[in-house]
Amino acid sequence: MLSSSATAAICAGEDNLIVSWNTAAEELFGYTAEEAIGQPLSIIVPPRHRAAHVAGLARATKSGHARLAGCCVEVLSLHADGTERPVDLSLSMWTEAGRPMFGALVRDITDRHAAQRRLEHLAHCDTLTSLPNRNALHERLAREMAHGPCSLLLLDLDGFKHVNDTTGHSVGDQLIAAVASRLTAALGASAYVARVGGDEFAVILAGTNDLLVIDTVAKQIFAALVPPFEFAGQHLYVGTSMGIALAPRDASDVEQLLSCADLALYSAKGDGGGIRTYFTRTMQTNAEQRHRMGIELRGALGKNEFELLYQPQVSLSDDSLRGVEALLRWRHPEHGLLSPPSFLAELEDSPIAEEVGDWIIETACKAAVSWHQAGLGSLRVGVNLFASQLRSGRLAGEDRNKSGYR
Repeated sequence: MLSSSATAAICAGEDNLIVSWNTAAEELFGYTAEEAIGQPLSIIVPPRHRAAHVAGLARATKSGHARLAGCCVEVLSLHADGTERPVDLSLSMWTEAGRPMFGALVRDITDRHAAQRRLEHLAHCDTLTSLPNRNALHERLAREMAHGPCSLLLLDLDGFKHVNDTTGHSVGDQLIAAVASRLTAALGASAYVARVGGDEFAVILAGTNDLLVIDTVAKQIFAALVPPFEFAGQHLYVGTSMGIALAPRDASDVEQLLSCADLALYSAKGDGGGIRTYFTRTMQTNAEQRHRMGIELRGALGKNEFELLYQPQVSLSDDSLRGVEALLRWRHPEHGLLSPPSFLAELEDSPIAEEVGDWIIETACKAAVSWHQAGLGSLRVGVNLFASQLRSGRLAGEDRNKSGYR
């Protein structure tokens, strides 16, 4: 059975000499049975491990028990051509005619190791650009922050969405790869460049918080993206916005540093893009305030905290009332009646914007009906819409649903 097995099977005596060697062992190690039998097991053990192998065999012979017997372990083996290969080794020990014998079943796991290396590569490498990915960035940041000061630059491409929408994702992917090449060529070994995802990149400057050094690198990045990119005869232009955070000044751990750089990037984009912005504590305070307001806005509709005020529209020729415009207000439980500038921008970006817009239409229509019943005639009521109401395609249906109020 062992002679025809696909698993290499080897037997040796207490003297470390091989007594059995099957066909699979010939294929795995490159020695024929005639060449191997009678030779020491050391011929398949890398030289640096031979002393430990001989010592372990001697201990097992003396004690009558092999420590690894019954276990499956990964070890390196030596092929006849001098190359080393990873193998799985299952060791057995028994007594034959009063003398200890040793047997091993050996399997080549080179393919398994190659697959593991491939998985590790995929786990740490961006397949589109071959740059380190977000996982690798986290690990590198952790090492750099543990060793001393470092700087993190987060980049977001300006104009990439337009390129992607007008030329297609295939050209967009080529553009991302070309940007990665320019960044690595411009910065060389002075910086660690990674792709975070989408059209976002990160640059780590190890061992420095020097603003002059950082600004020099930022200028190199901006300059690298000025020339147009050419694909299929088209000239494409992209720039970048940049958010910068410093460790340990701004953050003491990786996630916090990434968050600080992201807030700085958000600020740079908000200021029109094409600039670099350093993180400041006010950015974090503003972000926390926006987060709290977002939570409060979600509950405001259910708690009936929104109100509508109506601004009259009067004809200048005869002072007659022609209509009204519905204006949204928020009666905050702690801060009183809030005007739109204090909450409207946050509400527009909120998931409940469309729901609040529906409430405004319904409330305004009900008010128009009540005024008509009170003898004020048919007044035209103007309402302001959120962009989400226009995008959803529900507005016409909502209008029909409220037609009874007109």
